[in-house]
Amino acid sequence: TEALQPVVEKPRCWELNNCTPEMRATCPGYLSEAPCWQARRNENGYLQEKCLGCDVFRKAPIPEFN
Repeated sequence: TEALQPVVEKPRCWELNNCTPEMRATCPGYLSEAPCWQARRNENGYLQEKCLGCDVFRKAPIPEFN
């Protein structure tokens, strides 16, 4: 049988960063189902430098793989 994945609420980075509705309207982190740091990766696939120091990224649960 397939292991159930825990349901984790998506971090609300736009609240932490006080983003305006106008900013959210074009933000990949807000519009995507993925966590903000995943949606905002650089073209080379690397995480953005500002994401690495962000509390939303740093406090995110670490996924467990079996």
